[in-house]
Amino acid sequence: MATRKEELSKLEARGVTGALAEELLARGSASRHGARVMATVKAACNAPFMSVEHRAYALLEVDDPYHRALAACLILADYIGTGGTRDLGGLGCGTPRMPFFEKLGSGRWKANDGAAYRSASVDAFQQLMPPDWVIGPIEEDYEEGGSPWILGVHPHGNDQCGLTFSYFPQPWRRNLTIQVAAAVVSGEWPEWLEVILPRSMVDFTSSAEAWSATANVEAK
Repeated sequence: MATRKEELSKLEARGVTGALAEELLARGSASRHGARVMATVKAACNAPFMSVEHRAYALLEVDDPYHRALAACLILADYIGTGGTRDLGGLGCGTPRMPFFEKLGSGRWKANDGAAYRSASVDAFQQLMPPDWVIGPIEEDYEEGGSPWILGVHPHGNDQCGLTFSYFPQPWRRNLTIQVAAAVVSGEWPEWLEVILPRSMVDFTSSAEAWSATANVEAK
C-alpha cells in the first residue's frame, strides 16, 4: 500500500504539484485509511490459531462474536506492544509488531507508516469488538501450584463463557495484561490506552486480587 510520500512522488513525476497535489492526496487519504483498517482486520482474522471456518473471512463476514472478540483483542495486544526492546513491559510500545501483522506496510511501529497503521488498528479494534463484551481475568483449570487466572475476553457478566489470550505471543500478552491490570487497580486510565480501549470494555467487577494474580503470572 502506497504511503502519502509515495503518492506525492507519483504526482510530482506527472508534473502535479502544489494545491492540486494536496487536494488529490486529501481525497485519497480516506481510502488509504480504509484499506489499512481492512488489512488489519484480515490479518487478525487470519491468525493461525483462529477457528478454521472463519480464518479467511473479512470484517463483514465474521458473525461469530467469539471470533470477533478474539481477533479484536489480538489487534489490541499488537497496538499496546511489547513495552520496549527487551520485552519487559512498560508504556513504550516498542517497534516490533506481532508476526501476524508484520506484512502490513513496513511491519514496524516506529517507521514512516507507523502512525497511519496505529490509527487503522484503533478503528479495526472498534469495528470488530462485539458490544457488551469486556476484557478481564478468567479463571481456568490449572495444575496444583499454578495460577488459575489469565487475561481474556467474555460477554459482560458471564466470564464462564469467555476466551483466554493463552495463544497470543507471550511478550505482547504479558504487556497487555500488566498495563490493563495497572490501569484498573490504580483507577488511572492513561490517555494512550483510552484511545483504543475505553473503560466500558474492561471488567471492573473482578477483584484486585484476581487482576494481581493475572498480572503476576505473566511477569514471571
